[in-house]
Amino acid sequence: MVSLLPTILTLPVLLWICYIDINERRIPNRITFPSLITLFCFLIPFAQLTNNLPSLSRAISGALSAFLFFLSLHALNPKGLGFGDVKLASIVGSVMAWDSIDALIYGLCAIFLIAAGYSIFVAVKNGKIFNQSIPFAPFMTAGTVFGVAFY
Repeated sequence: MVSLLPTILTLPVLLWICYIDINERRIPNRITFPSLITLFCFLIPFAQLTNNLPSLSRAISGALSAFLFFLSLHALNPKGLGFGDVKLASIVGSVMAWDSIDALIYGLCAIFLIAAGYSIFVAVKNGKIFNQSIPFAPFMTAGTVFGVAFY
């Protein structure tokens, strides 16, 4: 249960970001940057206190790998994935990787599968091709919860 503490503490921030992304279609820097800094200011001493330095190194690697993966997707299609989502990926990547590499991999897959399922549902419901933007933070949050909960 102690290993879930970073996820539990990050979840309210992710839900707040989801709310903003749904309503404004943006993820503000004034939330992502302080959240990432606060997360690591918590993780570093927490890892030392719990003698869990491998989780800390995984969290750093997860933040960087998720950031770079989402950055590459943003570079391929800037209108398809906003830069706020790229920055948010570092937070969710670190939280998932803190738990395990499997949580990171399955969580990232879940993000895109849940988003694809939603897009297909909306396209079928509307009876036409779906080509509008959707807020991606809710899918990132759901994928994070999935990855941490099941892996």
